Amino acid sequence: MAMEQDVQSLDLLDMLESMINSAKKTMFNNKASIDRDEALGIIDELRNSLPEETVRANDFYKRSREVWSQANDNADDIMAKAKGDAGDIIADAQKEADGIVADAHNQAEVILQDAGQRRLQLIEENSITEAAKARAEEIIAEANARAKEIRHGTREYVDNTLLGLSEFLAKTYNEVEANRKSM
Repeated sequence: MAMEQDVQSLDLLDMLESMINSAKKTMFNNKASIDRDEALGIIDELRNSLPEETVRANDFYKRSREVWSQANDNADDIMAKAKGDAGDIIADAQKEADGIVADAHNQAEVILQDAGQRRLQLIEENSITEAAKARAEEIIAEANARAKEIRHGTREYVDNTLLGLSEFLAKTYNEVEANRKSM
């Protein structure tokens, strides 16, 4: 059956070629006129003589290109949204970190002012003055350590958020690729 269809297809192509070759040429160029209805009829017969597998393969190919295009569009949309979300998360985290650091600095300033006032009150007694200086240095060290912890926590939060986002994007990309390969 397939051999018969191939022979029929070749015969139709030969007919079309013969029609084109025998067409009358115009006087000043290489253009020719052929019977449009006859040529379209041969093309229809040729199309109808194609094996069903070829027609189905062509339909499948067209559908797979549509699915591939939609998958690419969806992936682009997801990536754009993820980038926007990541930017928002980073901006929010930075604002929160800045607020925490500012609060820590304000607290440290208040503590330093309190320590300075206390030091002035105790300046007359040397041992008490030394204790106040030591306490002020401890408070400053604690405030600096707290600020460092806050910065570290903020960086860790942003890093974990971006890692989660990266894993989500990788998973989405892998699903798109798997869908594409399964077509």
